[in-house]
Amino acid sequence: MSREFPDTRDPNRPIVTFGTGVELSAGCLETFPELAAALIDTKPATFNNAVHITSADDSNHGKDDGGSFHYVGAGYDVRFVGSRHGGIVVPGMETPGDTPEAQKKYADRQAKLADWWAARLAMRLRGRWQIVREKDHIHAERDPGR
Repeated sequence: MSREFPDTRDPNRPIVTFGTGVELSAGCLETFPELAAALIDTKPATFNNAVHITSADDSNHGKDDGGSFHYVGAGYDVRFVGSRHGGIVVPGMETPGDTPEAQKKYADRQAKLADWWAARLAMRLRGRWQIVREKDHIHAERDPGR
């Protein structure tokens, strides 16, 4: 027998969501709580008030050179692009627009907000983590030796 439960989530309360296929291994239990708290504390306005994790220890990051902390539960990618779940909301611009010029303006402003978010995140995590703003996501990794 199934029961229907009302959705009681507060739409103003930030949430952390995960992309299709993203899984957290046991190794993530040491690092993810600290990162999740910092992401929520520092985030700008995002679509659906979400922080969206697009990768954890589930993909092929730097597999050939062995340099990725994704494989030890200490590397994460966080979406910021687009006008979809977890993307940064650009104040005064509800959508990216229909013209290439409007879309470029939106993407440029979104990138500046991502730079701001990455800088705040790095300050919040105070050297324990490496934060890198990539083209379409923020990469965060914590050296397990730190």
